[in-house]
Amino acid sequence: MSHPDNGSYIGDGRYHHPSGEPQGEYVTLQGERYYCIRHYDCMPPFFMSIVSSSDHWLFISSTGGLTAGRRNAESALFPTIPSTS
Repeated sequence: MSHPDNGSYIGDGRYHHPSGEPQGEYVTLQGERYYCIRHYDCMPPFFMSIVSSSDHWLFISSTGGLTAGRRNAESALFPTIPSTS
């Protein structure tokens, strides 16, 4: 597989970096209303901490990290791996 320039490729397809400002709007799919964020991949990374009135907790990163559980870290559904360095 040879490509004429040094651009980024996924398989044989050239990767085009997303452009545009993030925009939000409500959309309806199959009778259900959702909030759609267009150009979400142009947003800077962010972190969310979701809380509940019971003993549930969830931490999620826009770049893919996720952990959740009940009561304490030992009850995590997706435990984090401690750094060894």
